[in-house]
Amino acid sequence: MAKIRIDDGHGWRYNKGRLFYEGEQNWIFSREYLGPALEKEGHSVSFTRGADALQKEQRYAEKYRLYGINNQIHSLTARGESGKDHDLLISNHSNAGGGRGTNVWDDTGTPNKPLAEAVCKACAEGFGLRNGGVHYRKRKDGRNYYQVLFSNKAKSGILLERGFHDNLEDSKALLSSSKQRSAAERIASAISRFYGKRTSIIGRPTATLNQMKEYAKKKKAEDFFVELAELFYDISLEYGVDPVVAFAQAGKETAFGRYGGVLDKSFRNPGAIKTRQGGSNNDAAAHERFSSWKRGITAQVQHLALYGGQVIPKGQVADPRHFDFLRGTAKTALELSGKWAGPGYGEDLEKRIKDIQNSCL
Repeated sequence: MAKIRIDDGHGWRYNKGRLFYEGEQNWIFSREYLGPALEKEGHSVSFTRGADALQKEQRYAEKYRLYGINNQIHSLTARGESGKDHDLLISNHSNAGGGRGTNVWDDTGTPNKPLAEAVCKACAEGFGLRNGGVHYRKRKDGRNYYQVLFSNKAKSGILLERGFHDNLEDSKALLSSSKQRSAAERIASAISRFYGKRTSIIGRPTATLNQMKEYAKKKKAEDFFVELAELFYDISLEYGVDPVVAFAQAGKETAFGRYGGVLDKSFRNPGAIKTRQGGSNNDAAAHERFSSWKRGITAQVQHLALYGGQVIPKGQVADPRHFDFLRGTAKTALELSGKWAGPGYGEDLEKRIKDIQNSCL
């Protein structure tokens, strides 16, 4: 399961809404509902502020008569940086400005849109509010607008705006014990589905060949791509790779055989494998051109097997970038982010894998 850092945003008596102060309600939802729900699911949970932070902020505010301002005693930078060595930082908030509903601001530095969307949907459903979706906001210099996310050191980070505290109906929902419990449990369940079922690259098939084909057809894949499912299945089994991982990846890299990027069908390179020398992603010449689909698929599967820790006899290697230093560095599809490609790659791949696994025949 995941290691999660919860940030109960703002301090005591901060942001007065229609029925409550945002800072205090963030604390209540984080400590009394979300934290316990995540722990019940088996996640490791900690907080960016100490258990006595709210009381300290109250004493500080009363001493200096600092009412209604952001009197938190832990800086946003420190709270974001405390996410180091964690899988996820969740900064809990409620919104203002005349709107309604639940919104999530994803970390622009390490975006994880599939997870952000799942959390937003779960929270909105739990509170019975409109799902406002996932957003991204940057400063003029391109950095993350929100300081807690800009300084975030966790692998992923989201700022969760549960609802609008200046709207009466939203406020009633956010104060409801039953709805807070429902939202927390749904969020915890969504996070568990994301982190608790990471797909191992090495392993038995997690879906049938027919499910793979059905998935491709639903995605309006080219006919030849659907037919390649059998090769993917057989070659993956030969090297101990889950064929669902390889096929999902090929769908992502080739747009289900429709292509549209720097490569085309003539490369017979469904994994977008580069030559040994490598080069720019935008340079077609930097990518290997294979003599057959069988060899191209074999190279892709072998590269996945390498990441998963498998040893391929040298005489059988079709993968031009079969470098020993890569062996065992990504045991799951999720861990391919930042390795096979950039941030978010593994998260998107996991979503595609689950789509195949859930395909109905």
